[in-house]
Amino acid sequence: MIFKNTKMMPYILVWLTFILQFSLYAQIQLRPLKNINEQSSNGRTNLVLHSLNLPFWDDFSLSQNAPDSLLWESGSNVFVNNNIGIHPPSQYVATFDGTNRNGNPYALNNLFNGAGDSLITHPIDLSQIAPSKRSKVLLSFYWQLLGRGEIPELEDSLTVMFWSIDSTWILQDLYPEDETLFSLVGGLDQLNLDEDSLPSFEQIIIPVLGSEFYHPSFKVKFQSFSSLNGIYDTWNLDYIYLNENRDLDDFSHQDRTLSAAPSLLFSPYYEIPLTQYLAAPIKYIATQHTLANNLYGLPSPLEYVHSLTNQTNGNTITTGSVALFRLSAYETGRKVEGLGMEVSLVNIENDSAVIESTFTYNTGDKFLYEQITREGDTLFSHINLRANDTLRQYYQLNDHFAYDDGTADFAAGINFMTGELAVRFVINKPDTLTG
Repeated sequence: MIFKNTKMMPYILVWLTFILQFSLYAQIQLRPLKNINEQSSNGRTNLVLHSLNLPFWDDFSLSQNAPDSLLWESGSNVFVNNNIGIHPPSQYVATFDGTNRNGNPYALNNLFNGAGDSLITHPIDLSQIAPSKRSKVLLSFYWQLLGRGEIPELEDSLTVMFWSIDSTWILQDLYPEDETLFSLVGGLDQLNLDEDSLPSFEQIIIPVLGSEFYHPSFKVKFQSFSSLNGIYDTWNLDYIYLNENRDLDDFSHQDRTLSAAPSLLFSPYYEIPLTQYLAAPIKYIATQHTLANNLYGLPSPLEYVHSLTNQTNGNTITTGSVALFRLSAYETGRKVEGLGMEVSLVNIENDSAVIESTFTYNTGDKFLYEQITREGDTLFSHINLRANDTLRQYYQLNDHFAYDDGTADFAAGINFMTGELAVRFVINKPDTLTG
């Protein structure tokens, strides 16, 4: 919701309330919503004309709205975002539900479950892996039930399939030691909660077993089965990694990450008019924060920098930590405190400004590598583990109030025929409203 002001009109309002009419059926309801304001795209052109090679890795940190088309052959209906996942292993997750890329249901009037969102890799060449080494080719990924979406029911599922040499999708058993589970299924019994009673991410690792998969065009497919008549049955997926020379207990990744979107800089608003900020800057000094994770099985230093920069005049303030802080092995969700807004960043004579907020976790991460022998390591330069070490957000101080970042994540409505929804903006000085 955005409120704009215009300087040329007389000042008339101290505070404003917007009334939105909804012809819906008694209380406010929220549903996750895909970005329907623009085409889902990561801005990259699909130029993959041959099979990919191992290792395959994607944590979606470089994606925008949709999965990276250089890694994924199909999956534009999957919503890549940094809001619906709760405490993911790294920034941005892939969210599966029952709607397409534009937020439209796959089958609006369908009362039965069916195949919803799916995500398919480009062909991956496994033909050169010797039979003696195939038992160590493993796929791992993190998954989360619900998140900030809608919980899948018991009849809903998220499955993993492998593409065989005879062009057939083969369903994989994600729980070989459990006779009652095969794929990921919904329901409250499957909801894993963290120490704060929030839905948590879990990691699964499975082998690629069977000679039928060791061919030049092997693929991995993630497929949700859910309600197809709306944004229901939410699954979040993150940090997908397929490689050889792995073990079934290989849950450690030598990667340190930042995962949560920075907290609001002008709380409770995402953006405010510059004139309103200058009228009461003391109200907007709360420090920003994000979350840091250690995906490695050993302790790691926590050294970071946070900076706020005015892109209009170049003014910058910076703070950070030293390496005295440490993350324990596999510790996730450590709060990283940064700066709050300072009036020294803006010029009073300007009518607008753009503030860049940047958190940088000085992890020392480089490229993915694996140790083959004592004589040396193998580096994979196409997998840059520094991609998830920096979080950057921009804020406009211009002519509007905004509670959100401009991307539609949730739909709000009142299921009461004559219901009304009020959105209130409290201003710091008299201002104007145009519509």
